[in-house]
Amino acid sequence: MVGTERPEEVALIGSHHDAWLWGADDPLSGTIVTIEAARAFGDAARQGMRPRRSVSFCAWDAEEFGIMGSVEWGQAR
Repeated sequence: MVGTERPEEVALIGSHHDAWLWGADDPLSGTIVTIEAARAFGDAARQGMRPRRSVSFCAWDAEEFGIMGSVEWGQAR
């Protein structure tokens, strides 16, 4: 979602979606929050409310291998 005042500044809202030990509890709790935040931002945008800064919603894998998914994503930016 592109911001209205400072679109070049990006806030990330994200989580990982892989797990080894805790099954669905670990990754899904964060993923649910990420998806719900995206839905809420979408509802607000449809009502004409947009964030000042851009917002990117992300879901990474390879967190259990050493946070590799989000690190690789960040290094590519």
